[in-house]
Amino acid sequence: KSTFTDFTLDCTNPDGNYKAGTKLEFIVYFSEEVTVDPDSTAYIDLPGERKANIASTSKGTEDYLVKFEYTVATTDEFDLEIATDAIHLEGITDSYGFIQKETDVLTDPYTRNIICDNVAPTVITMFPNDGSTAAKSFNGDVTNIYTTGNEIRITFSEPVQKGSGNLILRQT
Repeated sequence: KSTFTDFTLDCTNPDGNYKAGTKLEFIVYFSEEVTVDPDSTAYIDLPGERKANIASTSKGTEDYLVKFEYTVATTDEFDLEIATDAIHLEGITDSYGFIQKETDVLTDPYTRNIICDNVAPTVITMFPNDGSTAAKSFNGDVTNIYTTGNEIRITFSEPVQKGSGNLILRQT
């Protein structure tokens, strides 16, 4: 053998939407046992210059897998997609003493239906559907935007899921 061991990536979290404080766990699986230095600074590049760092429980071990963790921040807004060259395995050697080279990358980009979105959608337009007034752009002042009728249409800055939040209407 003359090259670093083959590896693959997986995220243990199920597909879905994740909010601030949630921990995403990644596992890099190796085709042979590797040794992880106790001072390893291995990491995985995530979208938007974020990093999943090596888990402390993986440092100083010999195993066929290494765990990485990322805690979703309050400002995060990204879909999980990891480039082929996004895994950096500093401080990890295979059983033959080889370390990762620039050419030791994932075969394909890693994608999952995992969405981290902590930025609330904003209202773009509101429209009373009774013909009393036309749609108005929302600029923070919604005084008299709706005066009569039974239906209100609201356009948000991004798709929203029914039942995922509250819309409060007050009579002034």
